[in-house]
Amino acid sequence: MNLNKLAMELDETVRLSGEMVAELNDGLAMLLADMTPIEAAKNPAIKTMIMAMQMQDRIEQRSRGLIAAAKTIIQQAENGGACQGHTGSGEKPEKSRPACDPWSTQVLEELRPTNAPGKGSAPPDIELF
Repeated sequence: MNLNKLAMELDETVRLSGEMVAELNDGLAMLLADMTPIEAAKNPAIKTMIMAMQMQDRIEQRSRGLIAAAKTIIQQAENGGACQGHTGSGEKPEKSRPACDPWSTQVLEELRPTNAPGKGSAPPDIELF
């Protein structure tokens, strides 16, 4: 299950990266269009490119979360699949030990489209600088 989820989330990250590049291309196309005066195209193009650059920041955050989840999965595999987030003896778990669920602390949904499987709510509006 954990590796399947990791693969699914990596696929989504690749999709988001492609979408970011497409947004940048759209912004450039607006600026380079022969039929549109440059002044009329400038503002929509800038907004489109800013949104794409903000996506890059969120993709980076998502990638860092995926790295952390992958490291947890690796640690669990090295420990024979044992959950080390809880000792069962009432002791607090060590901070260096992986949690039982590598996905419990991850926020990976904010850029996923609302029609994507498993998505429960709409993504937040992206604020422009």
